[in-house]
Amino acid sequence: MSAATPACGGMAPRHPQGAGLGLRQDFLAQLHAALPEGLDFFELAPENWIGVGGESGRALRALTERAPFVCHGLSLSLGGPGPLNVALLRQIRQFMDLHGIALYTEHLAWCADTSGQLYELLPLPFTEEAVRHVAARIRQTQDVLGQRIAVENASYYAAHPNAPLSEIEFIQAVLAEADCDLHLDVNNLYVNCSNHGGDPAAQLRALPGERIAYLHIAGHRRMDDGLLLDTHGAAVIDPVWQLLQTVYAHHGVRPTLLERDNHLPPLDVLMQEVRRIGTLQDRAGPAADVAPPITPQPSSALAAPMTAGRTEALQDTQAAFAARLRRPRGRPCPAGMKARRVDLYARLVHANMNEALLGAFPRLRGLLSARSWSQLVRRFVAEHGCQTPFFRDLGGEFVAFLQGPSQPLADRAQGDAGPPQVALSATGGGSTSRPGGRSDALCALAHFEWTRGTLMSDDTEAPACRPDDDLLHGVPVCNPALRLLHYDWPVHTLRPRQRIAAEPTDLALYRVGADQVRCAQINPLTAQLIECLRPGQLTGAQALASLRGDRDDPAADAAYLDFGTALLRDLRLSGVLLGSRAAADAAPLSLPGVAPEAVTAGAVGAGFPLSPSFSPLI
Repeated sequence: MSAATPACGGMAPRHPQGAGLGLRQDFLAQLHAALPEGLDFFELAPENWIGVGGESGRALRALTERAPFVCHGLSLSLGGPGPLNVALLRQIRQFMDLHGIALYTEHLAWCADTSGQLYELLPLPFTEEAVRHVAARIRQTQDVLGQRIAVENASYYAAHPNAPLSEIEFIQAVLAEADCDLHLDVNNLYVNCSNHGGDPAAQLRALPGERIAYLHIAGHRRMDDGLLLDTHGAAVIDPVWQLLQTVYAHHGVRPTLLERDNHLPPLDVLMQEVRRIGTLQDRAGPAADVAPPITPQPSSALAAPMTAGRTEALQDTQAAFAARLRRPRGRPCPAGMKARRVDLYARLVHANMNEALLGAFPRLRGLLSARSWSQLVRRFVAEHGCQTPFFRDLGGEFVAFLQGPSQPLADRAQGDAGPPQVALSATGGGSTSRPGGRSDALCALAHFEWTRGTLMSDDTEAPACRPDDDLLHGVPVCNPALRLLHYDWPVHTLRPRQRIAAEPTDLALYRVGADQVRCAQINPLTAQLIECLRPGQLTGAQALASLRGDRDDPAADAAYLDFGTALLRDLRLSGVLLGSRAAADAAPLSLPGVAPEAVTAGAVGAGFPLSPSFSPLI
């Protein structure tokens, strides 16, 4: 199965060779300046980059034009119980075509139940049922992408009891049943053998070398109880380097990538490990002349069609596992599995979501106690089924959870505590608490913070305009990275331990340049004026006239127009307006009885609805 032809505007696919590094936002500026010597290719998670625009999107495009890339998926949930996300796969295919990416890999794991995403790689049971299930989904994935994929052996901490297959037998069976390639993670093999027993060198020799397309190497963390966690947050240890040499000696050199996602050192420190990969590849001789590994004969269970009852058994196991992760104190573990290992996954799920939400909502977190915040996040995990496969959009799911009544995924477990009471006290009358104990003010603040964050990736192109042209007679051009927001609370001024009163608040939130977001409080008619201008059809004078209406008072109209002119100027100086373009068929002025010469800089009046005062709150 060959890769699809690039779409219009795409690049020809390029295959990785040599030594690579996972792409991190932290290094974009350095990499844009120059690619380090010895760095042959990059890897990225498409879920982190699809739809990203602005400066980051342009930087990515510049890099994919200079070096090969690999797409390594995170959220497809190849082994999950829900329907395969075909829409995501189509986006991935388009993304790969656009950037000339030849190889897509995903984890031999699952990360979503039938309710939604859990954003953590979860273990599959090593059973014939799981082989059939995941292989069918891999074949479907390859059909949608129009190419072969490689699946990665995942690290796992909770073993399913009485599994009839070993991990290596499971991997071999999936590869054969799906007819796909192997993305061999050398560190994961080491971690799993350390945690569950086994000889990692013997296991990698048993893998089908002809299917190995790609290698990972990474560091891990040793817990107090001796368990190894695949954290990608430390340097690669010597035994893993030795295993990599064994792979090269037995199966031959493959493109190999250093994974480092946490506790990032400087780029030059990471490059020492990347260059070590290159050195080992240069030193490796031809692969040993050994017989290909013997693929175990399928058991009678694997050779026979899977019955509905056996399919349901797999789904029941996954449902019980996910329920325990969402409510670790209220749901039993799957039969035969160690509670402390399953609960480790529950902590990882909570930690992943907590870290993302802390980054998206720093002010909201600052208004709550540590206990209230933790309870709120746990409630979110328990009750809300996240639908987005894009982890960066988790904040939007959190806002939806806060704004609406809770929609529990299951009945509350016996003894499960209610939602945290996080409502701010208000000086005015009326209810301030939403269903589930969530404050209206906090919901509004969360929406405000999330909207602010989305502006950083807005890549809408601004129409052509002249920055210094006449805003009154031309058609003003609005900043495309602009959001007009209305709240019943002054969310932009909320502070800890503050007593607040409900107050209708209009805000203009917009991006200036590549990385500066500004906020300005505006009055309602200023908001209306901006809304009139956003379609790009009215001149400044026409927009002002539409708000003024028909009034037979030339003197008042002149003063009104003067104030409006000043406001348009302030909107341009602040960055809300970018300039103007010529109006081919617009009337010179639409205000009745007002000629252009009637507009003077000294016109002063009082009581007009528009105020020229526009002070961005940086």
